[in-house]
Amino acid sequence: MNHFPNILLILIDALRFDSLSCYGYHRETSPVIDNIASQGVKFEQVISQSSWTKPSITSLLTSTYPEIHGVKGITDKLSSWEIYLPNILKKLGYLTGCIQTNPFLSAESGFKQGFDFYLELFDQGPGIYKPRITEAIKVVFDWLDQFSHQPFFLYLHILDTHNPYSPPEEFRCFGNNERDLFDGEVRFVDFHIGLIQNYLALKGLEEKTILIITSDHGEEFGEHGQKYHAKHLYSEVLKVPLIISCPALLPVGC
Repeated sequence: MNHFPNILLILIDALRFDSLSCYGYHRETSPVIDNIASQGVKFEQVISQSSWTKPSITSLLTSTYPEIHGVKGITDKLSSWEIYLPNILKKLGYLTGCIQTNPFLSAESGFKQGFDFYLELFDQGPGIYKPRITEAIKVVFDWLDQFSHQPFFLYLHILDTHNPYSPPEEFRCFGNNERDLFDGEVRFVDFHIGLIQNYLALKGLEEKTILIITSDHGEEFGEHGQKYHAKHLYSEVLKVPLIISCPALLPVGC
């Protein structure tokens, strides 16, 4: 590969590592992600730097601990002097884009810096609005159609797996308790990641795009007396999946 590879970062909010089949889960929740993992690199010991989104994503994109970047509370903002991945990639000539569904990661909080394109889907509906991947994926396809002629970094934040869980009826295949519905959301997201992967292949981008799938934190389902996240620091909340694939750059399992 004689030019910079594209980078597609797919971050699935609240996706605990052991909810994916490729991490040993007994349910078939993630056939597409499993296949991507089999063709790339799957990391087994990845620890988020926080049990909730804002400090975790700040750490991910600045490579610093919360104690250093200072984004720990709801009202904290990302400083303009932080070394920030989108800024670095933009200086290298990347076109940078973000499709954001989590209101904690708003432009107002400083996360837009370094991005040429920053779409906040959480502002598209009334009241407390949870954007679906079905909305985001349309923007992904349009963005790739317009801008994939040059090296790009695209960050897609997916909120479907965040509580409350309400997968479409055809994905309620595991039952109706909260863990069942969460698993249905995982399967729903997995299906749409397959559509993204197919679109990359259709555009001739799959071989020259680094695909990264990870999460900001996990989720509890009563293992330690609490549900969801941001309450404890157990592995159910801190341990996250990380899968990286790029056929032209990364040998399988390297």
